[in-house]
Amino acid sequence: MKINFTAKNQKIPGALKGYVETKIESLEKISGTIINAEVILSEEGNSNKAEIMLKTKNSSFHAIGEEKILKQAIKSALDKIKSQAKKEKEKNSGQNSRKKIKLISLEQETSKDVSNEEEQNIIISENVSSKPISVDEALIFLEESGDNAFGFINIDTEKFTVIYKNTNKGISIIEAE
Repeated sequence: MKINFTAKNQKIPGALKGYVETKIESLEKISGTIINAEVILSEEGNSNKAEIMLKTKNSSFHAIGEEKILKQAIKSALDKIKSQAKKEKEKNSGQNSRKKIKLISLEQETSKDVSNEEEQNIIISENVSSKPISVDEALIFLEESGDNAFGFINIDTEKFTVIYKNTNKGISIIEAE
């Protein structure tokens, strides 16, 4: 993780940098791996302002804290980011737990009666990855599962995608818009 510090109209004590780094690292437990962090500290009249921006793989967070004491301004901004990260985490985990995605694959069987009509059986499959993966990884999961279809979030497009075995014994992909 890279943390950039910028100070306007003041110097940043080393102890304060250490405090900010420790607090930002602790946010990774909630927000996931932090790719980049930007901390801008400024003094405006009798007030100190701390602006913090964090970038993770899936989200970005931004907060401003303004207090008379610089450390309190930083703490205020960090608390706001922590709150944003918790809401984001709840939103993401809530979507996954509230509705499990189920794929329906249609399997055709030839009936053994004289009319030679085809029946369609609906098979409910939970062959879905909630984590973003590549198409190649999804193909491996499809092959290993023995099912006809596999749903996943495409890591390249960030869209829900279904990879399935088509009737020509090939592989087809459907991607949501």
